[in-house]
Amino acid sequence: MMDEWKLLFTHTGILFAMIGSVVGSFHSAKTQDDGWRRTLMEIIIGIYAAAAIAERYLPDVGVWQCGLAGVGAGLITGYALEAFDAVAPKAVRNILSGVFARLADMLGTLAGRK
Repeated sequence: MMDEWKLLFTHTGILFAMIGSVVGSFHSAKTQDDGWRRTLMEIIIGIYAAAAIAERYLPDVGVWQCGLAGVGAGLITGYALEAFDAVAPKAVRNILSGVFARLADMLGTLAGRK
């Protein structure tokens, strides 16, 4: 029975890392005075990075470690995007517009089904 729950729900450490990443990304975006689109993108990228770090490198029992690593991943995401934007601003704009277009299409498709 317990194995079925593990398959259905995200591991607690990964969940803590994702929550920590939202906090770190939001703080980073607000200290840099980013707009809502950029803030949302930083949060999404930070969530993926934090989940990957927690799954790959952190122990299963260290949920607080996962949360702190998630905050760190969220904070770094904003600065990494700033550095990437400084090097290749046109690429960043193309990536962001493509991601938001796909997200809008996906949400439109989901709304049409219901």
